[in-house]
Amino acid sequence: MIHKALTRVKKPVKMGQSLTSFHVRERDQEAVASALRFGRFTPAWVSPSSALWVSAFAGPAESRNLQVLNRIGINLSRTLDTYVWSVLLHNSTVLLYTLFEQGEIKAEYDSFPELAESRTRKYREMTNGKPGLMVKLCPVPVSVGIMEQVLFRKPLAEAIREVMAEEKLGSEEEMAAVLPEDYIQERIMVKRGYQAEEERLAELASLLDVPNVLFTFQMLEQYFQEGRRGLVLGEEDFLRVAR
Repeated sequence: MIHKALTRVKKPVKMGQSLTSFHVRERDQEAVASALRFGRFTPAWVSPSSALWVSAFAGPAESRNLQVLNRIGINLSRTLDTYVWSVLLHNSTVLLYTLFEQGEIKAEYDSFPELAESRTRKYREMTNGKPGLMVKLCPVPVSVGIMEQVLFRKPLAEAIREVMAEEKLGSEEEMAAVLPEDYIQERIMVKRGYQAEEERLAELASLLDVPNVLFTFQMLEQYFQEGRRGLVLGEEDFLRVAR
């Protein structure tokens, strides 16, 4: 999926948090590190194994180029013969994820499709996140309804209608013409139940039991270079992978 959110902004927006990470299911730290070296997706930080996941924070992914992210996810899932959950948070306003298995894309999610895209059935089906599949990856039983509540909350179309009514605007075209895009995004996001998309990401990570999901390569680089401690789970056993 090549997402337009990273290039769609026409007016200046306030900066939020942006990050990328990869979470590999049921493989050990050294196996993930070796796969990163083999694919030349370095430098990178690799977490120790949790109950189910090893997290990889790859330097090449910092570009947030979706073609690069997909190449990394496909390679890791094929090389390690397992699931890889790839996460991209953009400016706290858009959350994308892709679930790979054995070199194939099994699920994609877009928290904030463009208004025109959100009306197409094909795009909605392609990027609905496959909640039925995601619940199978949770370590404790989770209903599909709970996963859907996190992924969708209030439907996008309903939130848009509420914003237009409050602003006394007659159409989406009129709204786009008179209101700044960042303001529209913030209002719709609040209507859908989140102040920022990292809140949704944190809820998903909690259901899946994925730790450290709100970090990225550059954040970890600075964190360990400064000798800071106490914010990263398992930090004493993190591994930096070079070429």
